[in-house]
Amino acid sequence: MDIAFIGLGTMGRGIVRNLLGAGHTVTVWNRSPRELPTELAAAKRAATIAEALAGKKRVMVCVTGPEHDRLFECVVRHNEQELGRGSGKSKKSAESQAALAALQKLRNPGHEL
Repeated sequence: MDIAFIGLGTMGRGIVRNLLGAGHTVTVWNRSPRELPTELAAAKRAATIAEALAGKKRVMVCVTGPEHDRLFECVVRHNEQELGRGSGKSKKSAESQAALAALQKLRNPGHEL
């Protein structure tokens, strides 16, 4: 199996080592450029994520990083027409905003579905 693997931290290196040992072809990319350890010498090194993913049907991602602020977005559509859009720090907040925007649009006397 030809696999793209993103993330060569402690866990990622171990997973790639096992994939290679099982006979898979693995193309790897890591955000910090460094030489591949000897046990991963059989892996193909990609210069970019796009290069790693090119033509692959299987992709594995093993990354970590600092906490980030999530932003959820929701769109209400009917027959390909956007009626409302909302965003928020939770799905519920984004859905509520989108529903309210759609309701306001539908209440507009000049609007038709």
